[in-house]
Amino acid sequence: QAFVQYEVVWERAWGAAIEVARESMSAPLLVRHPDGESLHVNFDKAVLQVIREAKFLRQLQIDIPPVAEDLLIREASLNKCHDTLKHMLREYEEVMRKVPNDLKQLFVHHLRDLYTFLRPGMTVVTWNSLTADGYVTNMMEALARMHDLLDKVKDLHDNRVLRNLRCICRMCLVNIPTDMVTTEKFISEQEQIIKANSELINLRTIEIESAINDIIDLVSLTPLEPGKTEESSVYLQLGAQVIEKLWNQVHQAILTCIKSSITSLKMRVRSSSLSGLLGSLEK
Repeated sequence: QAFVQYEVVWERAWGAAIEVARESMSAPLLVRHPDGESLHVNFDKAVLQVIREAKFLRQLQIDIPPVAEDLLIREASLNKCHDTLKHMLREYEEVMRKVPNDLKQLFVHHLRDLYTFLRPGMTVVTWNSLTADGYVTNMMEALARMHDLLDKVKDLHDNRVLRNLRCICRMCLVNIPTDMVTTEKFISEQEQIIKANSELINLRTIEIESAINDIIDLVSLTPLEPGKTEESSVYLQLGAQVIEKLWNQVHQAILTCIKSSITSLKMRVRSSSLSGLLGSLEK
């Protein structure tokens, strides 16, 4: 009698678990963490438990409810969808990290469109939806286009913007002689060197400006959604904000160059003065 009572209690509990699993299949595919930042796959682990128990009951040739039977049939597709969604979220987080801080203004519309692709999985697309596979496919295609665009932008930004900024920072506008020279010769040589280096800095700033314009053109002509285009004036406005920040960086790079050049000259004059003082003390 005790065993029969236990069996009845267990069967009722399992029936309740099946009902919970059935309801969880009507939940959206994705859910946002309460902290408001991270996204997670909204998959109830109780579903897997019901599937495992249904397998054992079937082996014991015990009839299982239609809901459990349906979950058993869908086990492979549910696991595949779960793994694909986890991979999709990792790719989404990677895309968000890849956007350069200096150029985030340019990607406002792309990030908005990417979120538009993502949002149905948080609202209307559930585990029972026939459109779940199509949703994942569309999202992965959008992520692939975004990855490709960001890789091209990163290449331009790293090799034509940041590299030139680093070169400007490392430049020295003066050439400190190691031997004694006359004041007139020193001034003449430094004027020539400063002129040459100034022309080189100008060429590098032109290259930076050209690279930024190429980046703006690339972003504006590569919509995330095929066939969708934004008005050129929108990207002209966003590009103007990016260029303004960029010129501040160029200005800082030139200031760094000037400061390091003055520091080098100051140290050379100081060492010369110290050498002269030591020589007079020895005499």
